[in-house]
Amino acid sequence: MKLRKWPIVLSLVIVVSLPLIISAQNDDEDLGNERANPVLFEAEVVGLSVVKSTEGLGFDEVVVDGEVGTTVTAVLSVVNEGYQLIQLEPENSKLLDFRDSGGKDLIGVKKNAASEAGSMTGMLLKEVMRTKGGMSEDGRRMVLEFHGRELSMKGARGMKITALLSLKVAEGEREELFKGLPLKPGPIFDLNQYGIRVASIRPASLTGADVVVALTVPLDVSDEIAEIRFMNEAGEDITVSRTAYTALLDTTQQEFALRERPQIMEMRITFYKNPMRIIYPLVLDVSVGL
Repeated sequence: MKLRKWPIVLSLVIVVSLPLIISAQNDDEDLGNERANPVLFEAEVVGLSVVKSTEGLGFDEVVVDGEVGTTVTAVLSVVNEGYQLIQLEPENSKLLDFRDSGGKDLIGVKKNAASEAGSMTGMLLKEVMRTKGGMSEDGRRMVLEFHGRELSMKGARGMKITALLSLKVAEGEREELFKGLPLKPGPIFDLNQYGIRVASIRPASLTGADVVVALTVPLDVSDEIAEIRFMNEAGEDITVSRTAYTALLDTTQQEFALRERPQIMEMRITFYKNPMRIIYPLVLDVSVGL
């Protein structure tokens, strides 16, 4: 019988409340358009799992779902009224430390994979630090997951994570409505200030949709857009969904499925107000047990 690799959970703990509120001020690094900002965050640990591989033990069915290694899950919340989260940027963040109470490094990566002492960047960091699920409806909370490939030592009473999170936040949203727009390939005159063009229009294969409209949007403009909706001349929303998003060097291509193809359309674009990038110094002290 062919052996397969299945995980087994050694411990699963929900830590009820470990809030940490820190003023998220920028450090001295140049990370683009970020600026000092008195935004407060709260990080609460909500889950811990340690999963060991059972490869070679002869199981032919799943013992339990889960990645082999150590995973800590936390909810990050904006404390200030009037602010909302846009996204976590793993490529601009730093994971400084992830080890258990016995001093064991839980990241489990080769030393030459670190970009500098104690930190990682790029695709490797995205495997260790990531968001899980979507944003909360009010845009004020996101779920973060930290995953290390190593298992904590027997007898460990907890673990500690320290990181510098690069976060994009905004002071709410604003809407702009554009009317009398021809739905055809080419530049959209009323949107010239944003450089938005209709790249193509093609029949849709998605149920409930008639056409797919592809827009090209400059990257810097796209970063400030929360949502794009299409309406017909009567003002009825005909947007089914955004079906694709591709980021290129300095532009993005976004595809939208529409229920109908009007000759003249309206577009409602929701922009983030005063989007900015800030650095949040995260420290999570995780205990095993309640």
